Amino acid sequence: MAQVLFPKPSSIIDFIHGAV
Repeated sequence: MAQVLFPKPSSIIDFIHGAV
């Protein structure tokens, strides 16, 4: 899903969506 190793603007949003 979201790449923590190489966080990108779009990945950040995906990360937040997955975190909530």
